[in-house]
Amino acid sequence: MVDCTGKTGKCLAHDLWSELGQHIYLFLNSITLDDVLQRRVVGAAGGARLQGLE
Repeated sequence: MVDCTGKTGKCLAHDLWSELGQHIYLFLNSITLDDVLQRRVVGAAGGARLQGLE
C-alpha cells in the first residue's frame, strides 16, 4: 500500500496529522452555523485568542 510518503509506510508526521484531523472533525461537528453567525465560537477551543481577525 502506498501512503503519504509515496512509498510503503507512514511519513514521520502521519500520526500528528491524523490526530489533528480528528480534533478538527470533532470541533466542527460540535458547532452549528448559527453558532458561527452569532459569534459563539470565538475562544470555544480554550486556546489563545488571535488579535486583529474581527
